[in-house]
Amino acid sequence: MKQFKFLAMLLMTFSLSLVFTSCGDDDDDVVGEAAIVGVWKQYLGDGEYGYTTFNEDGTYIDEFDEAGSHHKSEGTYVYDVENQWLTLTRESGYTTEYKVESLTKNVLKIRYYIDEDEGFSDYLHVYQRVK
Repeated sequence: MKQFKFLAMLLMTFSLSLVFTSCGDDDDDVVGEAAIVGVWKQYLGDGEYGYTTFNEDGTYIDEFDEAGSHHKSEGTYVYDVENQWLTLTRESGYTTEYKVESLTKNVLKIRYYIDEDEGFSDYLHVYQRVK
């Protein structure tokens, strides 16, 4: 039950994403699996941010603070450049797939699809590169 609440909170924070825009040279598409490597920041609302780090060795760390609590998720990722899918597998074995809408030098946009009781939904997550 505790893990379910954590996953529900994680999904909820991701769904609170706002769209960031970029200008000029920032819009140049970057290709290749290495393009996703780095630290990415996502605005979660109420002045809070989440950070996701994609490492060269195929591991990731996802961290955010909410209601005075620090949340951290670690695991592995696979970025299928050809089909534009990003698959995250948490240490618990829980796997989530995201469609990569765009990946530039400074902006990552991924879409999460979910089949809910009320019907099919999707959530766009937008990140800005920190480093």
